[in-house]
Amino acid sequence: MGAVKKRNHYLPRGYLQGFCDREGLLWTFDRVSKEYRRLPPDSVAVEKEFYIIKDSSGKKSNVVEDWLAACENAAIPVIRALDAEKRRLTEEERRILARFIALLRLRTTVFNAEMEEVIEHYSSAIADSLLKDEKTARDTFARLPGNGAAMPAERLEALVSMWKAGQYTLKVNREYVIHLMIQRADSFADELFAMTWGILQIGRAHV
Repeated sequence: MGAVKKRNHYLPRGYLQGFCDREGLLWTFDRVSKEYRRLPPDSVAVEKEFYIIKDSSGKKSNVVEDWLAACENAAIPVIRALDAEKRRLTEEERRILARFIALLRLRTTVFNAEMEEVIEHYSSAIADSLLKDEKTARDTFARLPGNGAAMPAERLEALVSMWKAGQYTLKVNREYVIHLMIQRADSFADELFAMTWGILQIGRAHV
């Protein structure tokens, strides 16, 4: 296995290149500083190890990043071909673009934030129900595999008190959100593929 790929684009570089000016730079707007900037695609929409997961041995793996790159490498030539000539897409090309478009929605930081919010909401609701009092908490842990039933009473009491006092932090596992991204990609792509497609083209004289 090669080195871990540190810089992971949540918008594909090949896709961003289609919006570059004649000098190969991309106009961006920084919402924090309220400034416009011209940047190379390599520096836009990138996060450190955003799709890196751990394999069965606990080592960091590029498998998801490589899968996304393969989807991009299949789609970009189709997009470039449409830029070059007006023609109908083949069924296979539509399938390739359907997955690519689905992933444009699912691979982003926005999707990650949305999933974290949903997971945190439901996790909190479940915990509120299971930790509402010591008896309920004790019954819950007694049903867990392992040593849940053997948890000391004082520790259980402290856990319930901490939850009620809001002295906790919920952290969503990033790898679980990546799993959701992959899980939804095919079904979302199938929905897109089944739609009636129309392609709009615009000249580049203004760039």
